[in-house]
Amino acid sequence: MRDRVASKRNCPSEVLERLVDDPHDSVRRLVAGHPHSPRSAVARLVDDPWPVIAQEARDRLAKWPSAESPEPS
Repeated sequence: MRDRVASKRNCPSEVLERLVDDPHDSVRRLVAGHPHSPRSAVARLVDDPWPVIAQEARDRLAKWPSAESPEPS
């Protein structure tokens, strides 16, 4: 059931934050790749015991948009 919730396109970031510690790998992997997962949730997955999840989280953080964007000209 939790994997269905985490796979919903409009799953709220607050729910994804709670699912980051789920005992099931499939749920944590969904959180790692979900577009609404907060950065803090993805960051908590970089040391996940399952290497696939940890790598996905690291890749996602590497591509995370910077908080500082250039000033418009």
